[in-house]
Amino acid sequence: MLLSSSGATDTCNGFVDALDAGFVWFHTAVDAEVAKCPMNATAFGPSVAGVAPMLVVSVVEDGTTTAGIIDHGHLAKSDNTLASKMTCGVGSGEVQFSSLTFGAGEILRVTSLTVAWTATAIT
Repeated sequence: MLLSSSGATDTCNGFVDALDAGFVWFHTAVDAEVAKCPMNATAFGPSVAGVAPMLVVSVVEDGTTTAGIIDHGHLAKSDNTLASKMTCGVGSGEVQFSSLTFGAGEILRVTSLTVAWTATAIT
């Protein structure tokens, strides 16, 4: 299915609105939780052409990380329902880190996050 710019915008807005007060969650390769960062009640700005940035005031963090090596992340709704899966890496991936290895009690901070739906010209 191809989405027009307005369709991508509407879809993206609905998706990010469902994430308000949700979580950015990070797991190891065997799905053990490393960090669970709570998002603010209004986590993302409005979508423009299918792209919605996390609001600058919405920097989220978890200061009670569990020791582990992050393999992937999720965006989850406030009831812990998973909404998406994200790749994680050092210098690559949808979420980028300076190191994927976290010790117990380290702070994991998400300072920037963008959700995007691809729009195309429909003829």
